[in-house]
Amino acid sequence: FITVQIKDRCQELDYSDLRHWFYFHTDRVDGQFFQIGNSQMHWKAGDLFETPYYMPHGTANASYENRKVSSIMGIR
Repeated sequence: FITVQIKDRCQELDYSDLRHWFYFHTDRVDGQFFQIGNSQMHWKAGDLFETPYYMPHGTANASYENRKVSSIMGIR
């Protein structure tokens, strides 16, 4: 039953339904960078950013602290 529902739903989807989420587990500190498109992002622990699947992004960590972020791709 579930397989049939998923199969039917997948036939209705196109690339505009795909999303990319970034979930930040820790607060940003100096030396940590995250950019989506042309925007430099600033975050706190618990922030979630949503982008279209094709949006360019980049990240760097030049701090002495670990930065924990989860990258999640899925269907909206």
